[in-house]
Amino acid sequence: MSLIKYLDTTLTVDPGQPTGWAAWHGDPHPTTGILRSAQQRGHATTLGDRLCSLWLQFGALLKVLDKDINCVWIESVRNRPTLRGQMISQSGSLTSLSYLIGGYWNMCYRHNKDVKLVDPKWLGQLDEKKMVIRVEKTNGRIYRQHEADAVGMGLWAAGVL
Repeated sequence: MSLIKYLDTTLTVDPGQPTGWAAWHGDPHPTTGILRSAQQRGHATTLGDRLCSLWLQFGALLKVLDKDINCVWIESVRNRPTLRGQMISQSGSLTSLSYLIGGYWNMCYRHNKDVKLVDPKWLGQLDEKKMVIRVEKTNGRIYRQHEADAVGMGLWAAGVL
């Protein structure tokens, strides 16, 4: 019997375009997926269209997982004091990510789900490629890049990452 306490009835979310998610049920192998904006599927071109597309998909996901999920953990915005971080802030990416997270929070509220914003410091010094490798070594499964971040957040919460 494992002494590790994995998340249960929790959805972990790596917001962005695309958004990775992992639905936890008390074991190390969550159900995972990726939400892609309309632009990434060859449609909408405005920021509003892309965000709305992701919000609608997220709401549909919450509806499907309604009985299985009580709480949603969403990674919050990372504000980096580096030159690269300043460039990201000036590009508007940070603003659109903030809007996206706010929309996800609203969908959680509409579906009566508790929400926890997770400080992105949980990642430590791992970049996205290293996260995919670390998650695979930890639970023996290969996940796509944004899924791996959502799974990594759950493994971090369990203290195994």
